[in-house]
Amino acid sequence: MAMQPSQRRRGRTAALRMVAAAILLDGSAARAQAVQTQTLQAQTLQSQAGPQLRGPQDDLQPQSDAVPPFRLEADEATRGRAVDCLAEAVYYEAGDQSPQGKAAVAQVVLNRVRHPAYPKSVCGVVYQGAPYRGCQFTFACDGSLARRPEGEGWLAARATAEHALDGYVEVSVGASTHYHAIWAHPYWSSSMRPTLRVGGHQFYRFPGTVGQVSALSGAYAGAEPVISRAALFQPAPSPTPRSAYRPIRQAQPDCFRVWGLEVATVGPGGRIVRSGASPG
Repeated sequence: MAMQPSQRRRGRTAALRMVAAAILLDGSAARAQAVQTQTLQAQTLQSQAGPQLRGPQDDLQPQSDAVPPFRLEADEATRGRAVDCLAEAVYYEAGDQSPQGKAAVAQVVLNRVRHPAYPKSVCGVVYQGAPYRGCQFTFACDGSLARRPEGEGWLAARATAEHALDGYVEVSVGASTHYHAIWAHPYWSSSMRPTLRVGGHQFYRFPGTVGQVSALSGAYAGAEPVISRAALFQPAPSPTPRSAYRPIRQAQPDCFRVWGLEVATVGPGGRIVRSGASPG
């Protein structure tokens, strides 16, 4: 029995649809495989490439690759001091935030331990500049330590610290080494590269190669300084818009910042300039 023209058209249409579907599925699989391969290659290149292989677009893109796990293998006393310092940073800086917000602050501390611009111990990073009122983390200078940690908040902060020192990586933070409260507008932020916003904080990394994961290559010192917290217990000052948004007038702008600022700034050509040195 001969097929009618309309039947032949319907048959051809159905066949074409089947072919198109097969091509689409095959193409999607191929594209997915290609994207996966390219992603793996890009991650490998990013971790191995030198400055000559990095383009200017690197400074404009938030970082999404994870830093290597930080596993603290030390004697009981050293680890205990590291846990205390990291937990205090988490408690006072992000005690009322989500688990991710707490983990993000802990990750910034550990990123600094590995970055060449900062001390090579957890307590050294957390309390850097505290005796001289040039704190890197606000709680160490603003009198917050007079409010002793307690309750479930302290238990959660310690759990976050232990987890981080056992190798947990908050991937979203990437190579971030800075953050500030979202309501603050510190002048240094324009020279940094924003990475993410979480838990009431905006996070940043250094621009250029010094802000890449490959820059976090410093070796842990193997010891933790003993912190005299009694010397840091000062009455907390009444918050004012001036102290909340910008450094105290009398302080040097490159050694005191609000909400976890850097001791190092970026000079010409992406060169790191430590505190007390001229950016030029």
